[in-house]
Amino acid sequence: MDQASKLIVLITGAAGNIGRSLARALADDYYVIGFDRLGMTADFPLIEVDFTDDASVRAALERFREDHGRRIASVVHLVAFFDFSGEDNPLYEAVNVEGTRRLLRALRDFEVEQFVYSGTMLVHAPGKPGEPIDEHQPIEPDVPERHRCDMGEMRLRQTLHLTSARACSNKPSHLSRSLRFHTHGHLLTQGCQ
Repeated sequence: MDQASKLIVLITGAAGNIGRSLARALADDYYVIGFDRLGMTADFPLIEVDFTDDASVRAALERFREDHGRRIASVVHLVAFFDFSGEDNPLYEAVNVEGTRRLLRALRDFEVEQFVYSGTMLVHAPGKPGEPIDEHQPIEPDVPERHRCDMGEMRLRQTLHLTSARACSNKPSHLSRSLRFHTHGHLLTQGCQ
């Protein structure tokens, strides 16, 4: 299948481990475009963006529009700030919460079929040793990382009305199991609404 006939998937955080792996998995059937921060590289088209800045997000999407048009089969939003310090950091709010809002607002002028938000299992209460944790586990954002990650998901739900896309939330711990491919060539993920 040639590039011009493929549906476009836009991956934010595309130069990271999950983003590169997802891009490789999708490359045969989709034309993958990535968004990532300054200085990142990938073996597919990558547009630089700073999710802490409204103008940068708008400029990145304007470049996308100029190069690829307004139609996007799926936006897979992997961008997130995380650290293991246990301390609150303003980047949780700026990237995870407001960055998601910025992206959704800037996508209003695009035809987006699906928006996949990649969250984290850290928002869920810990289980007993050996007990698997899934999205049905109670939410327990008792540390800054959990609170900020949960806030990003809440912002998605609050802002989603700005786009006509179906919404999906995904957790990296089961990302590889939940991606599905519809027989008509459209990317689907469990939990789409």
